[in-house]
Amino acid sequence: ETGTLTVGLNMELTNRQFPQDLQLRLPRVETATIQTGDLDLLIPPGLQARQEQLSAVQRRRVTTEPDAGVAATAYRMKSADSEIRLHLEEIEALFAVSPELVFKPDGQNVVMTVRLPVNVLRGSLLDLPFRWPGYSRGLWQILPGSMRLQYERPSENLPFEQAESDPESLLVKFPERLSGQFVVEFKAYAPIPSNPEEAAELTLTCPEVESRSGRSVVVVTIESDEYSIIPHSATEQAPLAALPFRSVVSEELQADGDSVRSWLHDQPRMPLRLEMIPQAPSITSSLQVGLTPQPAGIEVRETIEFLIEHRDLTQLQLTVPDGIRPIVRLKGSNERLRETAETANRWSYRLPRAQRGRLSVEVSYLWGAVPRPDMQGGALVQVPLILPTAAESLSCEVGTDAPDGLTISDDRRWQPIYSDQFAAAWQTDASVAAIPIRWTQPVSVQAAGTPDVIACRSIVASGQAATSTVVVFESMPGRVVFTIPSGCTLESVTCGDRPLNGSLRRQSPGTSTERVSETTVSTNSEDRELAASENAVDEPDISVDPSPNVNPEPGITWSVSPETSDRPSSGPFMMELRIRQKLPLISGLSTQTQLLRPVFEAGSGDVPLLWSVESDNSLRSVQTNPGIARLSTDSVVMARLLGQTSVSVEQLPGILAVFPSDISQTVHQRLQDWQSDSLRHEVFLTGSRQSALNLIVIPTASLLLVTAVVCLTMFVVMTVFRRISLLLGLVSGCTLIAACVAMFPEWGAVLGPALAVGLAFALLAMVVQRIISSRRVRYLTVRRSTEMPTVFGIPGILSDASLITRPGDPGSESGVHLSSPSVSSAGA
Repeated sequence: ETGTLTVGLNMELTNRQFPQDLQLRLPRVETATIQTGDLDLLIPPGLQARQEQLSAVQRRRVTTEPDAGVAATAYRMKSADSEIRLHLEEIEALFAVSPELVFKPDGQNVVMTVRLPVNVLRGSLLDLPFRWPGYSRGLWQILPGSMRLQYERPSENLPFEQAESDPESLLVKFPERLSGQFVVEFKAYAPIPSNPEEAAELTLTCPEVESRSGRSVVVVTIESDEYSIIPHSATEQAPLAALPFRSVVSEELQADGDSVRSWLHDQPRMPLRLEMIPQAPSITSSLQVGLTPQPAGIEVRETIEFLIEHRDLTQLQLTVPDGIRPIVRLKGSNERLRETAETANRWSYRLPRAQRGRLSVEVSYLWGAVPRPDMQGGALVQVPLILPTAAESLSCEVGTDAPDGLTISDDRRWQPIYSDQFAAAWQTDASVAAIPIRWTQPVSVQAAGTPDVIACRSIVASGQAATSTVVVFESMPGRVVFTIPSGCTLESVTCGDRPLNGSLRRQSPGTSTERVSETTVSTNSEDRELAASENAVDEPDISVDPSPNVNPEPGITWSVSPETSDRPSSGPFMMELRIRQKLPLISGLSTQTQLLRPVFEAGSGDVPLLWSVESDNSLRSVQTNPGIARLSTDSVVMARLLGQTSVSVEQLPGILAVFPSDISQTVHQRLQDWQSDSLRHEVFLTGSRQSALNLIVIPTASLLLVTAVVCLTMFVVMTVFRRISLLLGLVSGCTLIAACVAMFPEWGAVLGPALAVGLAFALLAMVVQRIISSRRVRYLTVRRSTEMPTVFGIPGILSDASLITRPGDPGSESGVHLSSPSVSSAGA
């Protein structure tokens, strides 16, 4: 065989001392008569090669692509006796080292990770010698297999040697010459002296690279649940200087959730003393309280910030005063924490998962024990606080957005501070169980704001309907009061993307406002179940009656007070309510139902209401309210043809032009967003006094049945009365459809297309039927009275009537064309 033999050899130099001479030859093939070969010579960074002698060698072009910084040359070896002699010299390496020591307690040992980041500026390194004073005493031991190299390729293990003459000198050998940046890392451990009552101490001298000794060392300490480490210099009692920045390794450890601190040891030749302090589990807390005056009392919102160290917290224990039933939840979560045990005034709440580090808990309740005002019109109130049971309180901050009504009466323990969350705030570092306040001007219930425009969107499906009601105010109202009809479920109240459930209150006729959303004081089991269901996930808060509500009874009245943070930066104030109701199942050809919406408390007058009803292609709806106008393009065209007046969707900006431009643009944009999906849309215009929309829901199968009935009826009529022409049937059918649409526009918009399709199919079928009938056997209307039947046939019947020539017709030839043997004549 003929071909190319490629031999790859990885040979390690046994002599690592430079300079030295190197002789290169090809491997000899014994049976080869003529032996030539190509040799690519790659010189790594840090070495200089000089050609001393070339024997039977010819230079050639380099075919391989070397890495950056690698010198390459190529030769053609003409025979097996070809020889290359090179003189190799090593370039003195110039590099920098930044040692880092990471200490972490692990059980009864301390694990030290030594990281030696090396940056080679010139030359290359084949090994790295370093010295560790005190290593020979055996206090610190290197973990076997922990010596690793982190380079461009994945990390790999490194061998190291301990000098026989000096056991504290270690030599790390690299698999190849390294240049650029790389890291040498290894781990060592030392046992912690067993003294649980007092702090233990460990000493060591930092490992150093021999040619780079005296460099400052970054010390990183990691706390555990058992010990914390404080590094000291052997000659000083104060700890090392803490670094105001974090190193690369400390940032990686901090991302894992460990408690990490960085220190600077600027005298690495001095021994390092590690003070091992036993850890004790601790929980500290800071409290932030927000007070809001309400007609029924003072609304309290607490935010408790916990710092949990050296333990896992699985349940939360709070001290709850008598007469308070709080709502507790994790900050940023809508799920309410349920109490698992109650012992006197201590309540336990199970956390969804074990917590460690920082934890924020929100507690809301209403304090209604407010005394009568004194002669000055104010009242001194001691508002009790809900405090964590097993936590050290660091500080308490109290704030309110009603500084004219609520003030702190104890100026000795409470100091006023600035707060970006409250209009007025006070703070104390003492442990307090109640807040002494003076309520000088209890805030009365504000008048309900009147919306300028109301827009509703109802999505109708089989068995249920979801209605989103958007109310637009020119300015943010102080309070919004609305009523949810009986048989509907209130799902959410939002302002933009922010839920307003925290400001939602339930009102009962003849009683004061009762808070049931977040700070409820439940007096009976029904209110408790309602409050619990509003905070639960995917659970209805109001029971739904499966029967349709033709005349809805008065439902539950709610009020919401938007906060200052809900005020938009520009444009009108907009609030959205979402409710859900059950609809009766469709039985028969159609079903009558009623769509409900929240009813808002209006000051005076009627507010425009735009109602968009959406459904898929399987349902059609007919609106039967006489006082509601349907906005539709097709109905407008038909109405104008009949001389009537109507309004189209395109004229909606003109209708809203009476309002400010920002309100009209907001409402128009919201309607366009609703009509951007693939559902079928029908828009109605009415006033806010209309609280329900009566609909007759018709499935598509019923419309197909109407089409079939019209088609069959028209076909039978035109078949029986054959003298009715197709043009007359078309004109009369279109006239009847137009009359129905004009007399009943709502029904015509739904049934008109079905009637037109049925008429078109009937006319098409009639055209096909008459074409087929014209080709059948026909009877002659004129025959001779003297002709009698013969054995050849019956006079007057022909297979083709076009062959008959009437007697007396000019130009006819008697008997010439009657060549068919099946036709006979008596006179022939």
